[in-house]
Amino acid sequence: MDKNPTYEELEKRIQELEQAESDCKRAAKDLQEKGQQYRTIMEASLQGVYQVDVEGHITFANTKTAELTGYPLDELNGLSLDTLYPPSKAKTISDENVALLLSGEPIVGENTLTRKNGCLIETYFSCVPVLDKNGVYEGFVGSIIDITERKQAKEEREKLRVQLFQAQKLESVGRLAGGVAHDFNNMLSIILGHTEMILNGLDKADPLIVHMNEIHQAAKRSTNLTKQLLAFARKQTIAPKVLDLN
Repeated sequence: MDKNPTYEELEKRIQELEQAESDCKRAAKDLQEKGQQYRTIMEASLQGVYQVDVEGHITFANTKTAELTGYPLDELNGLSLDTLYPPSKAKTISDENVALLLSGEPIVGENTLTRKNGCLIETYFSCVPVLDKNGVYEGFVGSIIDITERKQAKEEREKLRVQLFQAQKLESVGRLAGGVAHDFNNMLSIILGHTEMILNGLDKADPLIVHMNEIHQAAKRSTNLTKQLLAFARKQTIAPKVLDLN
């Protein structure tokens, strides 16, 4: 037959239970404070920070994530991450990301996200896998930064660079065309001058007149080509320079 506990034993047991309860309350309070600190840190971040479970659903997101995606926090909670990708790319991106994360390695890169209003934004992202104590994949923690304006500025710079390159090529061609036109004009002037002199000295019945007229007319037509080349050259950028006339 079991012996009934003494008063002292009961009192000791009560004290142990009270101590255990006190320890639990203290641990719960510490956990709550740490959770609040964690939330404060996440809210202070300039990056969108979020957590996704093994099924691909968002389980946590900070205010910056809501701002970037256009979804309120209460809608983000439980939302499938695929919803944030363009429909045509959602499954491919999701499968690739999961495959990489299952390897246990963090991943970084650029992605196009779809905001709630349908607008697309360009983002730079990083993801770190979350593993349990046995190393089993449970999801990941990710962060995103909006780089839409940065990419647009880069594309605009590239566009201007190409335009500048084309303008420089046209300017070079214009200079070359102008030089060729002047040289060609000088040769045509000689041909025209000599054919006119020969025509003036020939008798009207001379059979050479027909041939000389053809040469003269061909030279005159060629002057139109040089005029076109000069007109093209004048359309190119001119860089004035100060010259010392003395």
